[in-house]
Amino acid sequence: MRDFEDEVGRYVQHHYRSCIVPGGSLSLSDARSMGKEMVEREYRRRKGNIVSAYRDVCDGVVSLRAIFDIIADALKEEAITRYTNDVISRHVDKSNYEEIVACMRELIATCGPHLGAEFQTNRPERYAGAGWEDLIKTYVEALKSTAAVVRRM
Repeated sequence: MRDFEDEVGRYVQHHYRSCIVPGGSLSLSDARSMGKEMVEREYRRRKGNIVSAYRDVCDGVVSLRAIFDIIADALKEEAITRYTNDVISRHVDKSNYEEIVACMRELIATCGPHLGAEFQTNRPERYAGAGWEDLIKTYVEALKSTAAVVRRM
């Protein structure tokens, strides 16, 4: 199990150094923790945990590459969420309700096909408060699902 966790940590370090903070560093301990959390989160969705992931790799049910894909997808999801939240925070005056509603209207119109019926039919005013974070989360999850479908093709 320790070797598995170390491989997960080394992959997170590689991804961090190559994609998130070019040239940056992350201790193996921190990288291992981050990677385990990401794999655990995905496996919890599948009614499993990090031990299930380890067993799946050992039993040949999934490859270590599949575990690395889970980590890469989680890192991409976090990056897209952070970026989108940052853009909205920098360019939308949160004290201006009309501006927030206009931004939500535009976001729904632009991302509508990826969101789901409940977001396309509801009023954008509903997301003008803390709801915009739900909207972004749903959009990022839809992108993740689409990427998974394309990867399987």
